[in-house]
Amino acid sequence: MTNLISNINRKLAIVFVISLTGGATIAVIILFVISSANQVRPIDLGPVTIASINYDANTKVPIITSSFELPYTGADAIKVGLQDPILCSFGRGKFYLSDEFYRDSEFLIIYNHLDQLTGLYLYTENIMPKPWLKLDELRGGGGIPVVDKEHYGLFVLFRNPNESCRGSGKSGPQSPTFLRGSRTEYETPATPTPTLGISETFSLALESLSSDSRTFLIANDGDGTTIETGITSSHLHAFMSGLTNIQEGSSKWIDNVSHRGITGDMDSSYLSNILKGAETVNLTVNLWINIDKQINAATIEGTVKYKGAEFSKLNITLE
Repeated sequence: MTNLISNINRKLAIVFVISLTGGATIAVIILFVISSANQVRPIDLGPVTIASINYDANTKVPIITSSFELPYTGADAIKVGLQDPILCSFGRGKFYLSDEFYRDSEFLIIYNHLDQLTGLYLYTENIMPKPWLKLDELRGGGGIPVVDKEHYGLFVLFRNPNESCRGSGKSGPQSPTFLRGSRTEYETPATPTPTLGISETFSLALESLSSDSRTFLIANDGDGTTIETGITSSHLHAFMSGLTNIQEGSSKWIDNVSHRGITGDMDSSYLSNILKGAETVNLTVNLWINIDKQINAATIEGTVKYKGAEFSKLNITLE
């Protein structure tokens, strides 16, 4: 053991183990190199190896049975047969796919817009405890299915997910693509509770805004330029009150949480509640609500003229 420590020297091996089944596990081994200098320097992600392990029948000590190093960059991924999806999933990254590469594996490799290894998505049909989430499916950038069956999934992220996609240097609601997962939002308890209808959900979201102290900003979707700041929840409530023809929208991941989507039509007169003096005709509004019925993001689509500029899509996000 002394010799082993001596060989490792000042390198720190961090092992993150995730159980997938009763008899086998996948271990993600990340090697970080720490500076020998007295000053602490930033550490970057090192080689990542995925390994299958079993347990010794007598000692119960985990034994690695097989392993391989993950492609570290997008270029490395292409060399081993994975395909660059081009499209990026908000808050996640790009899922490089290949049936031949994965075969019967229950994981997907994720890269960011710089084609750096960002993380893994682990999934299984076995019932798993939290923080695993049960989803009907998982979709990547552009709504492309990446796991097209009901499963339990877990993201293991090595880098900041907010920097996965382009958009003012970070991923954001202005990003052109997003990750969609049809999550089973309401787990079935002993006494079944029906899922709330979309109109009732929206009503509860408006009620939540009426007692909310958060503030929002409005930005141009095209270049991320901030248009207005300090939009209070009461102003947003007055604006959202004009939403009609309410329908179920596409779900969206925001800060690692799946949000229910709602879409509808907006009378142009309500826009003045958040953009005083703006000129427009017909608007389509999309908004995303978390499980606590809070609105955390929205988009306004339609021609909007405001302060001498013209916009086709605006994003509303938390400040």
